[in-house]
Amino acid sequence: MNDDEIIIRAINIIDQKIDSLDVDKENPSYVNKLMVIREDLEKLFSLTSSTNNLVHLFCRRMNKLLNYNDSIPLHNWLELQKELLHILEHHDDPTEKLTHIKFSSILKLESKLEEREIQFKKNFGHRKTFHELVEQHRILLREYLQICYSLHSKLKIHGLVKDADKLCQKMHQQTDILQAVLETNDRLQAKLKSIEIPITYPFHTMKHCMIRSFLDFQSRDQIIDNDNVFLPGMDEIELMDDSGISIIHNNMAESRWFVILGDPGSAKTTLLRYITQLFSLTALQHNEQVINNGNNWGPIRIPILIRIGEFADQLNIQPNLTLFDYIGKHTWFSQFYANDNIGYVLKEFIHHGHTLILLDGLDEISTFEQRQQIINLIQDFIHNYIHGDDFLSPFDDVPNRFNKENRQRMLSNENTSMNTWRFNETQPPSMSGGNQIIITSRVVGCNLYRFDSQLISYYNLLPMSIENVKLFIKQWFTSVDQEIHNILMSENIHLDNKTIEERQNSINRILPNGETTFLSHPLMLSMVCLYLFKLWNDNQLPKTLAELYNKTVWSVMYNKTNLQQSRIPQDVLIKVETNLALYLHSHSSSGVIDEFDLKRICSLVLKEENVVTNKAELCQYTDELVQMISSNNSIIVERGLKVFSFAHLSFQEYFVGLSLLDESSIDNTIRRILTYTIKPRSHEPIRLAHSWISQMWLRENYVTYCRKLVTETIDSVLPLGSLLLLDVLHSFQCLPSKKAIYTALDKLIDHPSMLISTGYLGKGWSILPLNILFEWMKLSLINEKRVVKFCKSFLFSIVLIEYRSLWENDHDRLRAVCQQLWSLCSMSSSIDIIITKTLHGITTSLYSPCLLFQTGLPQYLMSPNIFASQMHPLVFSVIITLYGGVFKTKDEMIFSPKYINRNSTVGMPVIDYLENTNDSHLIKIERLIEQYGNMLQMYSPEDISNDVIDIIIVLICLHGLSNPSIY
Repeated sequence: MNDDEIIIRAINIIDQKIDSLDVDKENPSYVNKLMVIREDLEKLFSLTSSTNNLVHLFCRRMNKLLNYNDSIPLHNWLELQKELLHILEHHDDPTEKLTHIKFSSILKLESKLEEREIQFKKNFGHRKTFHELVEQHRILLREYLQICYSLHSKLKIHGLVKDADKLCQKMHQQTDILQAVLETNDRLQAKLKSIEIPITYPFHTMKHCMIRSFLDFQSRDQIIDNDNVFLPGMDEIELMDDSGISIIHNNMAESRWFVILGDPGSAKTTLLRYITQLFSLTALQHNEQVINNGNNWGPIRIPILIRIGEFADQLNIQPNLTLFDYIGKHTWFSQFYANDNIGYVLKEFIHHGHTLILLDGLDEISTFEQRQQIINLIQDFIHNYIHGDDFLSPFDDVPNRFNKENRQRMLSNENTSMNTWRFNETQPPSMSGGNQIIITSRVVGCNLYRFDSQLISYYNLLPMSIENVKLFIKQWFTSVDQEIHNILMSENIHLDNKTIEERQNSINRILPNGETTFLSHPLMLSMVCLYLFKLWNDNQLPKTLAELYNKTVWSVMYNKTNLQQSRIPQDVLIKVETNLALYLHSHSSSGVIDEFDLKRICSLVLKEENVVTNKAELCQYTDELVQMISSNNSIIVERGLKVFSFAHLSFQEYFVGLSLLDESSIDNTIRRILTYTIKPRSHEPIRLAHSWISQMWLRENYVTYCRKLVTETIDSVLPLGSLLLLDVLHSFQCLPSKKAIYTALDKLIDHPSMLISTGYLGKGWSILPLNILFEWMKLSLINEKRVVKFCKSFLFSIVLIEYRSLWENDHDRLRAVCQQLWSLCSMSSSIDIIITKTLHGITTSLYSPCLLFQTGLPQYLMSPNIFASQMHPLVFSVIITLYGGVFKTKDEMIFSPKYINRNSTVGMPVIDYLENTNDSHLIKIERLIEQYGNMLQMYSPEDISNDVIDIIIVLICLHGLSNPSIY
């Protein structure tokens, strides 16, 4: 389509819009504006033959806007008209001399996109459709998709049933059933060794978020001169409260490039596996749209799922490998997707824009040195290949209009469909054509792997709701029971469905009393289900996270050791798994180890524990230990080709955390933990370690540990022990002593770095028990310097980090802390000013205002019968002076009692004034002056308390300075 045709198309669209309007009902100015735009478009015809490129670039961009939007609102036409007028005025000027910076950047970007399109046509000719490529590579593609579906449609569950006859005894007591089990026990046991259940529709909900760091990297460098130092808990995310809760298929329709953040065990990998099998199955069925459970996931694309950890390992072997070169060679835990020829096929689909790239585990890169290299490789891959038919890269220098503010503002309308409201500046992924990418990462560490692009969206996986938890458990048990039922039916063994239903009802009765915080993560929930499947007594339900980990792991260990009747002691097996976890956590991004290295670890443990006496015995025991690990062990599994790994990263982190503990030497434990704190991927093992310490150590040892932790620094400029105590405080089953907490808080607030005294300290105010916080405030906030730091950190915890949602949902706590802070105002007038500013910042930062003071005049002003417009201006000035309550909007200053940020004990006369509806304002104000004058007489001339200051200020507001002698 040439430029003239594009202009004609735009004019026709405007004509259709005008014809569809009811002129009698429509605002005349609306129609007039459209007519003016139409006239300006017609003026372009005389310029399209010009050799200047401006008109062509404008028409090219306008054509894309028409293509990507079903309709264009008037305000967007008006924006386009501004650019059009600039074209008409400066059509003879070169692009680089345009004075309109925003317009110039738009056309420069458009020129760059056109160059990419021209280069693509030189390299590949026309862009092939999805169906053209499918027909061209039908056989290889079908093989690849079948393998994708096979690998990712099922979840394996190991160690579920250790004894078939006991299972049937629990589920049915009939003698003939038990006899049938005995007759087929060996065959049945083999079938029940490992079962598979389908990966079902994900329960994930997510929220758009922004990654934030307490300070920029330059500020970090002021206190850290070592690139390999990793600060625990540094990375935070701020949920966009106006964006609403979204579901994955909606995000895929909206965002071409996005990162999914989630905690360990939040099923990020399972989510990508579900997407892979869903898109693979859809492609095998020759459907053009991916639709599941009534949800449209968008146009069909070929899924390519890559574990970044495996790519990192391959990069160690081939240092010059690119991510694009790796595609086709990629594996899933060392299992290949197809033969070598599939690489060419997948790359052709990438070139022509018909793939969905899924990168799993951005945070699981074990070394800092390799981290930036892989980030750069991924960024290069995205820049070169992940774009729509418009060839836009998320790393292009895009104008401000592409930023996320538009998206956040429009998402606030929850009744609007994602595909209908957004005015698309780029080709949306809901339209066919163009690659798409989804990347997963943990929240901890996400700031280290942040992409510098305003077009890449970040979404945070939310914890599962209690309703979804119950649905998950129901589906899990239903799937497991169905699979076991099928296995038993194949052996002509029939079970009583009533018994199965009673067991599920029993589990549902446990749930309301369970710790839903732990159950809200899919991995934890799966572990609970696995453990509960073996329980028939409600009282045995784990009550804490540490207990859940322990009982689950020990259940598997007990099951394994008893099943094999091994000569190897159980403590040796635990030490092997601990050493393996430490090795993988430190040296393997992919989390896998080959048989040779696994045997080496086993041999070292066997020798250290004096289990063997000679080389022959060592080889024999090592082989037995590896065989024991590889067969029916739910903790360590063989991934294929003699490659092993933990069944899930959380098991690996369990043993890493276990390795840090030594109750016989508290000093050694502290040194291990603090040394490990500065390493990447340390957060979860350390959190688990502290959960065990508080739950399982003797109380005396626990108290000693906490006391020593906050004073130990391991020769660091950072108060690591104090930082760590605050960071893992929520993991303790019982709180440390007050002395330990107070010592930690004192060290943090006195630290010279604002990163520590403001950023880290602010994390504690929303989680500390109020009695401890208040007592510490009374004891420690004894000078202006500390008060200032507390105020900054308190405001910081509300404004910048994700703890704001905790304050928003707990106004009683926020109110109590603010009132306690206000009680310190009497220390000095400067502290009064600091606290007043802080409270004003808090009231104006909350999405839902909180009435900080609920007594006296502030409470009285909340009465629905009190209106500021009915107050005398002098009285109004008194209220604002004593209590605040003023905030600024875009265009005006507004008063509301919800924004009151001060308190005063001298407000009662104002209440009397407001309740007096009989006398005139003049009489009532004279009485007010008299009342406050009498109150002032009650104080000595030397008194400079806040009450005296408040009274004098009131009199100045009411009486002025014409008679200063009264003061």
